[in-house]
Amino acid sequence: MHLLNSIKSYRSEFWLINALQFVEKLAYTSMLWQMPIYIAQKNIEGGLQWGQEIKGTIFLVWAIVQNITPIFTGGLPIKFGYKKVFIFAFVLIFFGYMGLATQKEIIPFTISVLIIGVGSGILVPTIQGSLASIMNYKNQASGWGIYFMLINISVLIGGILSKYIKNLGWEILFLFSAIMTLLNLIIILILFKNKIHNTTYNLKNIFTDGLMILKEKPVLAKFLFFMAGFTIVYMQFYETLPNFIVDWTDSSSIVFSFSLPEFMLMDTPLGKMLSYEWLLNINSILIILFVVFISSYVFPQKNIKSIIVGIILASIGLIICSSTMLGSVLVIGIIIYTFGEMLVNPRFHKFFAIVSPLEYKSIYMSFIKISFAIGLGLGGILGGIVYKHLGEKASLAQAYLLDKFNLDTSINDSFLKLQELLKLDALSATKLLWDYYHPYVVFYPFAIIGLLSVIGLFSIRKKIFQNNN
Repeated sequence: MHLLNSIKSYRSEFWLINALQFVEKLAYTSMLWQMPIYIAQKNIEGGLQWGQEIKGTIFLVWAIVQNITPIFTGGLPIKFGYKKVFIFAFVLIFFGYMGLATQKEIIPFTISVLIIGVGSGILVPTIQGSLASIMNYKNQASGWGIYFMLINISVLIGGILSKYIKNLGWEILFLFSAIMTLLNLIIILILFKNKIHNTTYNLKNIFTDGLMILKEKPVLAKFLFFMAGFTIVYMQFYETLPNFIVDWTDSSSIVFSFSLPEFMLMDTPLGKMLSYEWLLNINSILIILFVVFISSYVFPQKNIKSIIVGIILASIGLIICSSTMLGSVLVIGIIIYTFGEMLVNPRFHKFFAIVSPLEYKSIYMSFIKISFAIGLGLGGILGGIVYKHLGEKASLAQAYLLDKFNLDTSINDSFLKLQELLKLDALSATKLLWDYYHPYVVFYPFAIIGLLSVIGLFSIRKKIFQNNN
């Protein structure tokens, strides 16, 4: 009954803003889920095949730009109002997607990614600040739960669509994201009313106001730093795990046990496997089903406890994902990781929504991006480097040929050369590399980072309770 009353209390503006987020996340997810494969995966037709280090570097710069931008722009809605800032952000994002569709050289492609990063960095705290300003203490828990539920419905649809759209051509995939962004522009221009804004607000104060708040409340700065450990773990699920699935996971038993239809499968050197898009969609489906309940009823008044338990579960889940080549074990890992993520993300946002004054909602919500800037930036570059040396099958095949046969081959041909030289089929060659190099350790460093994050949060929990919890 409490949950139903909370849902009834939301104004139409709440649903309009969530609709904008839904369409934006549909565009973003369709692009994001394919980016690790498009940039770095070997032997993918039409892909860039630039390598894991370049992928990691692009994700590093992207994450830093996208998550540092809100710190400098979080006050824009105070000065110009939400509508004008929405329009500006969507225009930037549109041109970024158009760049991805047309550019195949590293520099212009990366510039296009960064334009998306700046636009998204302006957009997300504007959406979250707008939502925070129209929710109250009683309905915030369910409100953020609904927010993440709708995001993940969009992620689910975007993940499914991206699998089909990419088969039409990588350019078509990025154009689809551009078209969805144009749809949001139309929604904003027609339906959204500009909120009252403070024309006297000095834009120079955006950054200084944020620094002053963190200086006056150092426990918030520590909290953000320790939360970066979670975002590093979070980054691996979306950036590194897709490559791991394509390289190592044998989900054929799932395919045959459930007689899965062709549209859920992908062709790999190991045979017909459940596509990584559908495996990652388990995450979205579970969040859709359970996030509102979990955010409303599990540790309802214990934000920090929820976050600590969530980080532990997410770290354990990530390790389980890579512990064997079996697709069934990967699914168990994804489920555990997902419940951890559900305990963390809504409470992270709820915490800052609660402690922020009404007129500074967008600035406070932009603080969250400090954790994501640190975590996703480091997670991007570390994920690329660690996976390159510990997990990428093509790199390990190249190293094996050099070590055992003193044969130097190109990375793109190394796995086929290994099969040819040892007269092994793809599965046997994969198992050989698995047993020799143990690529399942690829997520161990990130689980350790998650554990350190938990220790840090535990050490400051009492101060956070005293101040805000």
